[in-house]
Amino acid sequence: MNELQSQPVQEEHPLSPFFSDEPSRLFASLVWQRQTEQAQDLVQRGIPLNKVDPSGFCFLTFFMHLRDIESFQRLLDWGASPDLTSVEMAGMTPLMLSVGIPEPEFLEACIAARGDVNRLNEDGDSALILAAAGGNETAVRLLLAHGANVNQQGAMKTTALHEAAKEGYRSIVDLLQAAGANADLKDEYDETARQLLAA
Repeated sequence: MNELQSQPVQEEHPLSPFFSDEPSRLFASLVWQRQTEQAQDLVQRGIPLNKVDPSGFCFLTFFMHLRDIESFQRLLDWGASPDLTSVEMAGMTPLMLSVGIPEPEFLEACIAARGDVNRLNEDGDSALILAAAGGNETAVRLLLAHGANVNQQGAMKTTALHEAAKEGYRSIVDLLQAAGANADLKDEYDETARQLLAA
């Protein structure tokens, strides 16, 4: 038994089985229990902060799932990447996933950690397109304020404006247009956001 595996876990979190190896379960439990010194010691000894488990989870997405912003921020401070991708999650990064939850602190933390707001997932969608499609106005504002490409065309060549117009998110449409969104870009069906807005 190696040194990492020999340390006792006082209280294992119910979600720790999302990590398939004992060192990762130990580390996640220590972070969750706020045993910061012990967790940081594992970081200094080389625990891979940016490992993606076969379950599709990395440490950042695990703590985002728990809505544990304190642990999430601590991991970023220690070097976890907000741009880590997972095959099991269609190339989604923690930054992209953060636009799908209501708490903006996670997206703010990813941006502050220099996460790439213009990175694309495997479908070709950016965080801005995902935020607009999901009606997350706060995320749209944050992404635009930090350099998101307002005219990025993603899956099926749709833009954030296409998505907001399609879903009827008028306030997001206004935000995107104020940021220079082009209402005349065509998707794969030759449909523009302007046409969607007029429908």
